[in-house]
Amino acid sequence: MSPVIVDVGLAGRLANFGQPVDLCDPSGRVIGRFEPISDISQWEPVEPDLENANDLRRRFQSGEKGFSLTEVLEHLRKLP
Repeated sequence: MSPVIVDVGLAGRLANFGQPVDLCDPSGRVIGRFEPISDISQWEPVEPDLENANDLRRRFQSGEKGFSLTEVLEHLRKLP
């Protein structure tokens, strides 16, 4: 992706947005979207659900047969 340098005024306006915002030309036509960089310092780490992890491990080790992508898609096509 090529960077686009914005002027100080636009940079200041964009810095005030905490959520994505559409960028429009003077006629109101959307020409792009600005996604502010998230401050991940406020996020909490998430631990995996060990019950599910153990269940997946058990299933893998037991040799239980799953379904191929082709089988799943074929089943979905048959649904109403």
